[in-house]
Amino acid sequence: MADDKQTIFHKLNREAGKIAWRELQPFFAAGQAVFVDTSLDLIDIASEMALDNKALLEPLVQAGQVAV
Repeated sequence: MADDKQTIFHKLNREAGKIAWRELQPFFAAGQAVFVDTSLDLIDIASEMALDNKALLEPLVQAGQVAV
């Protein structure tokens, strides 16, 4: 892991937690929720999104494993 990714990964990992659907609904309704397949690591995908890693994310989007 590059230093930038590691820093972002640790920050997101500290901030992540479970959320009830009722709390998530406004983000979903506004188109601000991202689907990440359960076979993928949510924090890793969020880190790659923060780094704008299109090379890694595009195939996942095309495969339906990540939906924005």
